Amino acid sequence: MCKENCTEINLSSSVFNEMRDNFDAILKKALGNIVKGKSGQADINLKLTISATGENEGQLKPKFKHQVSSVMAIKERESGMVNPNAEMVYDEEEGEYVLRLRLYEVEQRLNPHQFVRISNSEIINLKKIDYFDLSFTGTICVKLRGGTVTYISRRYVSKVKTILGI
Repeated sequence: MCKENCTEINLSSSVFNEMRDNFDAILKKALGNIVKGKSGQADINLKLTISATGENEGQLKPKFKHQVSSVMAIKERESGMVNPNAEMVYDEEEGEYVLRLRLYEVEQRLNPHQFVRISNSEIINLKKIDYFDLSFTGTICVKLRGGTVTYISRRYVSKVKTILGI
């Protein structure tokens, strides 16, 4: 296939070292979650985009771009069965799996004595609260261990007070 002045490229070529490393890292994480019992199965997808650049005297230089992704099905804690509506997706930028559920679905699965919804976009762990800061306007600032600061929206203030017994 390769005539003169060319390099034969195959999957074991050094060109694909980064792709293999990324694939191996995701494979290890997926297998780790399966072994820990968090999932019964995982799908790993590899997308390889090949383009040719720089026509120079009839020679093309191939350019490769890859993306490795993974989706894992989640087992229900009580039944041990895989929930078809719950998936964890590998986030390449963060290097970790993220849960693909709507927030109300997450809220329904969490222990209501340990977690509380404080806005349309946040649920907090009550055990991680450092302190509350009440203002005269009715908003409540929550300082969490680790330095995170967030606010309880007015819509959820009464629910949070009820849960805390205030």
